[in-house]
Amino acid sequence: MKLSFDAILKDGNIRCTLISAQKLVDPVFCFSLMAPGSVITGGRVIRRVGGFHEVQLPPLAAGQTHVIDLTYDDPNTGVKNRAWLPLGSYLRVGDTCHSLPGLERGVRMEPELPYDPYDGLPLVPAPTKWSPVLGAVQADGFSFSDDQLDKVNALATRTSAKGFKNQGGLAVIVHRQAAMPQEGYVLSITPDEVIITAASHSGIFYAGITLFNLFITTNGLLPCGRIEDQPRFPWRGQHLDCAR
Repeated sequence: MKLSFDAILKDGNIRCTLISAQKLVDPVFCFSLMAPGSVITGGRVIRRVGGFHEVQLPPLAAGQTHVIDLTYDDPNTGVKNRAWLPLGSYLRVGDTCHSLPGLERGVRMEPELPYDPYDGLPLVPAPTKWSPVLGAVQADGFSFSDDQLDKVNALATRTSAKGFKNQGGLAVIVHRQAAMPQEGYVLSITPDEVIITAASHSGIFYAGITLFNLFITTNGLLPCGRIEDQPRFPWRGQHLDCAR
């Protein structure tokens, strides 16, 4: 038996449409809801156990659309999405049960919106200023001799992101400049070396963290240019999400 079936949310209620390819006499529409419900139009409830319903339908003409409007009995029941539509629907005709086509499942994804190409750095948060120059350099790690950069390498090792420190890698030169903000830094990437300029240990460390993140997100193909960065605020924040 060829049957078509659909159900949608309409004005806070449920509208079901049913079409049979052949004439049906005294069909019974059987289905489950999330909670007890009633029929507004299109049939009458002849049996209900919890959320399971049996609805007596009038005779169905072949190829004609029959509409059944349903509602939940509790006015506080919020019908929000397709999970509240009829489940496990079938028609019983005499002693025979005929399964109705299943409704759409899952989340209905919105189409992806077009976006403009991003010409910034693959860093979150973005640095205060980025001044690119032409070209990029492939870095197979970095060679350096600095305590703060060793701390960055220790972090890389703990997170299984090995390869940051490599004595045969791109050289990292550290310069101190007292006039800079205490936690600020300048990170200059050239085809021959990386130059970190900072006023404090913190600035060198944060420059190293930026270099490490860029090393990971670019797979070592670093864009050449100059990064200038410093904290927006004199404090650090942490997000604690207890709900998960």
